[in-house]
Amino acid sequence: MYRISSRNMRNHRMENTIATAIEIGNLTYKSTYANLRKGISSANTRRTYLMLTLFTMLLFIFLQVLMFDAYPDMVIGLQPSKDPPNI
Repeated sequence: MYRISSRNMRNHRMENTIATAIEIGNLTYKSTYANLRKGISSANTRRTYLMLTLFTMLLFIFLQVLMFDAYPDMVIGLQPSKDPPNI
C-alpha cells in the first residue's frame, strides 16, 4: 500500500493551492481585460475620453499662459525679457 508522509501531503496541498490561486488570478485578469476592451470600444466612451483629453490639454495650455503672465521665471522653456516691468 502506498503511504504519503505528512510532509509530502503538505507540499501537495500547497502546490494545489498555489495552482488554484494562479488560475483564479488569470481568469480575473482575462475577464477584466476583456471588459475593459469592450468598454473602451463603444463610441460614446471613446468620444468621452477624447473630450477629456482635449479639455485637459487646453486647460494646461491655459494655465501655462496665465502663469507666464504672472510669473515668467517659473515657466519652463520660456525666458522672461530682461527689461524691468513698466509699472
